[in-house]
Amino acid sequence: LAASGFENLDHKLLRGLSVELFSGLLSSPEFACSSEKLSVHIAAYLKTRPDLDSKVVEEITDPNRMPTVDSDSALFLLQQALDYSLVTNKKNKGKSLKKRCIDSLSKSWNSIKITGNKIPPETKNEVYVASLETAKASVESLQSEVASLKALLSASQSDFALVQTQLDVLRRTTRQQTTCNSTLNANLNRVTSKLNVAQNELAKFVRVPSEHRFETHHVYDRYERRMKPFTMPKVHSQHDEEGYIFRQVTMLGKRNYPVFYYEG
Repeated sequence: LAASGFENLDHKLLRGLSVELFSGLLSSPEFACSSEKLSVHIAAYLKTRPDLDSKVVEEITDPNRMPTVDSDSALFLLQQALDYSLVTNKKNKGKSLKKRCIDSLSKSWNSIKITGNKIPPETKNEVYVASLETAKASVESLQSEVASLKALLSASQSDFALVQTQLDVLRRTTRQQTTCNSTLNANLNRVTSKLNVAQNELAKFVRVPSEHRFETHHVYDRYERRMKPFTMPKVHSQHDEEGYIFRQVTMLGKRNYPVFYYEG
């Protein structure tokens, strides 16, 4: 249970464990703990065990189990790496404890201060060099991001310009269509007005009903059949159910026309 919940164990409990039990927990098949949290626990444990064997320290800080180190514990563990000569990886299983601590410290390059400890100058220089390299990589990454953002902004501006152009074309087309619609509506109103006038005028023409009796002094027979009347057409005695019709006989045949009178 302690091995599987190692990450959340209290430091007071860990500091009270024997070296054998502490190492046994780390090597347990049920051991579970993040690398940086493990480095915090190991730093707290080593502060109460200043006289451990270097092999034990090397074993509990195995890079396979603890590939990275917490930045707040890195300086103390770097001192332990120097004290126990864990500056190189003798088993070739990953980075040495010294290198892992330097890597962790270099990530805090903008706030790192190595003062008031036993770290030798050459090791401090290694930390500062690593910090400069990390800072350079961070700056280059930021420059790359800035360049990407500039390219994205440029592309966005181009897209915006294209959209703006399309909107301008759409606005012009809309204005033209509005003008065209206004012209069409005006023409339609004029045609409608003329049509209304024509319909009103046509309404004044009334069909001569079937029961109409013409006055006797209106004589239309004086027109020869082959001649077209100049005024009112000759009324045939035959009529349909609506009113009188005029039958015109020509060489092409006979045609019937309804007879109207004007009430204007």
